[in-house]
Amino acid sequence: MLTLMRRHAKSWFIKVALGIIAIVFIFWGVGSYSAKQANRAALVNGEVVSLAEYNETYNRLIETARRNFGDALNEALLKRLNLKNQALESLISKRLVLQAAAKAGIMVSDEALQNSIMSDPAFQENGAFSVERYSRLLAVNNLEKVSFEENRRIDLITAAMSARLEMLTQVSVEEIKRIFHLESDKIKISHVDFDPLKYREGITLTESEVTEFFQKNKTAYQEPEKVAVDYLAFDPGEYLAKVEVTPEQVREIYDLTMDSFVEPEKVKIRDVLFQLSDEAGEEETAKVKAEADAFLAKAKAGEDFIALAREREPGVDYAKEPEWLTRDKMAPETAEAAFSVEPGEVADPVRSDLGFHVIKVVAKEKRRQKEFDEVKAQIEQGLKDEKSRELALEAAENAYGLSLDVKNMAELGAKIGLKPGKIELFSREVPPSGTFSDSKLVEAAFSLEEGEIGPAVELEDGYYLIMTTKKVPSHVPDLEKVKDRVESDLASEKAKEAARAAAQEFLKKAKAGNWLTLIREGGYELKEAPEFTRGRPVEGLGYNNALNEAAFRLSFKKPLPDQVFEAGNKFAVIHFEDRITADPAELEKIKDNLRQAIANQRQRELSVAWLGELRQRADVEIDEQVL
Repeated sequence: MLTLMRRHAKSWFIKVALGIIAIVFIFWGVGSYSAKQANRAALVNGEVVSLAEYNETYNRLIETARRNFGDALNEALLKRLNLKNQALESLISKRLVLQAAAKAGIMVSDEALQNSIMSDPAFQENGAFSVERYSRLLAVNNLEKVSFEENRRIDLITAAMSARLEMLTQVSVEEIKRIFHLESDKIKISHVDFDPLKYREGITLTESEVTEFFQKNKTAYQEPEKVAVDYLAFDPGEYLAKVEVTPEQVREIYDLTMDSFVEPEKVKIRDVLFQLSDEAGEEETAKVKAEADAFLAKAKAGEDFIALAREREPGVDYAKEPEWLTRDKMAPETAEAAFSVEPGEVADPVRSDLGFHVIKVVAKEKRRQKEFDEVKAQIEQGLKDEKSRELALEAAENAYGLSLDVKNMAELGAKIGLKPGKIELFSREVPPSGTFSDSKLVEAAFSLEEGEIGPAVELEDGYYLIMTTKKVPSHVPDLEKVKDRVESDLASEKAKEAARAAAQEFLKKAKAGNWLTLIREGGYELKEAPEFTRGRPVEGLGYNNALNEAAFRLSFKKPLPDQVFEAGNKFAVIHFEDRITADPAELEKIKDNLRQAIANQRQRELSVAWLGELRQRADVEIDEQVL
């Protein structure tokens, strides 16, 4: 709903609001904070951001990334996420907000902090604060009480600052109407298309045109660097028969690594979600929470949980046997609720990012240590796999040692009894399929000189020795070698220009005459697109932002735009047919949510702009070694 609202937001609002903030908070001046020179990640207006604080924030981001990405989280992804910078910037922003709050006289008393924690549903049982639940939930999330309460105090201060910002984000009735119609009004157009393919047949090319086109577009035909390789593969599976593992070794591994053979506590649950919209305000939250409470009351009164769930969501198969879940596979809030009750019981509603959950525990198993007999086969196989990889690596390294005086990979293979494989010329951009698509092998191949054998490359399926047998540098081929491509590309370009010119000529005539008469007399095909809203694709034309915006500027008085539009692989001349104004009755249904959504969006934009202003004027020193 807010995509267009953001696009049509007025920049004057931010500028005026920032001016008001400056007057209200008077947040600038030299701070009186003492600066420690050691053990700091940054200095913000004289106030230290400690290394310990930075490390805690960074580690928390790492854990969140692990939960979100699982096994996909690797060094490359971590680098792209830039979590170190995220951690530091969040702490700097926090300092700036707290400094501004202090100058504005915003504080949170111990009593207000205590009330906030005790009124949090996450820490309540049967509607009352539970010290045991509070301590348990902090422990589950590896949070220290002092650290958590300090962060909660900061959250309350930030909320108070946000409340002051909220006073500047009041939304008028007229603005709600404007945004509603921006999002909901529809337009209907017809169009005539000009496909370059229809103009391709009559295109003629001269030798000079082809040569000139090639000279201007040489880089489009540049061949990338390519290599060809021979290789020897050392498969650990081939060495398994040589591996011996004794019962004593298996037992020793079990005794040393018992902690890794633990079955964690797990539950089977049925989870009914009472969803909240992304922009839910207090009214919607209270309404949805009441629905969850009513559902819980019926379930605790003895009504069938599955029947109640089906009544709420008929399309979900709640009778299906649920799978076992461990804490790490669940959100912290739902995990705490699920593990706090016994099988057959229903937990109190818990809040997550999605809404309120009512959870019934179907079955539960406690954490247990797996017995030796349960895992000895697994350990034995693991030892065999490990030792066979060691033997494969040893064989690869020995072969590499023999490679100094060989002329080709066939000669080396003959010495050790392995037949080499061969990969024909390939580029980095288009690596070969199969094993050699692995970036390690590709990079190794391109790093070697022609005729050179490199050291063993480790992959999941074993080790590889490779020889780069041929290297072809990147180059622009002669015209004759790519002439067919060049002629095809040039013909396509000329056909495209012909189609564009025909569309522009058609538009010119349409503006001077009658749309339908021109189509009928010229034998053009008229297409009508179904009505559409702003920012949505047009059936038959796809999504084109310029076309979409232009369509909504058309009217019965001005039915034709000032330009033709390239839509996919063709050019289109569009014509206004009708405007469908959204039903005001629909606005009445959503106006409260829309008002809240606009206000939330404004507040976010204002907060970002305000923080940017704070950061721009702040005296910030960063220890680059932490990044």
